[in-house]
Amino acid sequence: MQYCHSNSRPECLRRLGITATVMQRLERVCSQQHLSLTTKLRIYSTCILPVLLYGSESWTLLQSEWDKLESFHIRCQRRILHINWYDFVSNAEVLSRTGLARVATIIKRRLDSVPMVSYYVLYSNCVCKMRRFGDTRLLKLP
Repeated sequence: MQYCHSNSRPECLRRLGITATVMQRLERVCSQQHLSLTTKLRIYSTCILPVLLYGSESWTLLQSEWDKLESFHIRCQRRILHINWYDFVSNAEVLSRTGLARVATIIKRRLDSVPMVSYYVLYSNCVCKMRRFGDTRLLKLP
């Protein structure tokens, strides 16, 4: 996939680093035996996902950055579920066990909840910016 002027990569990588630190600090919570899976997933959804996705409404990302976000999201869920890499559990199975959505779906929901935010779509192998409220004209990106 090609992209026109991606400048969100440093911010995306920065958010991944910050979120990894937060996840590491909450490792003791994830390893607690007396907490239910529902409680752990609520903690993940309220304490970790907002840190990861802070400002994501304005990001312009390449497919490789989407993949990094998605793999981090799945890795955190595997950690909560105590699934190791050698257990051979697919990502779809992890998502079905937790009931959480993919990162792209979460960001799209966030975009839909904010009416005046511009968003980006994939159009003929190039990410282009579109506006909300029915304006379907593509903005020219150099």
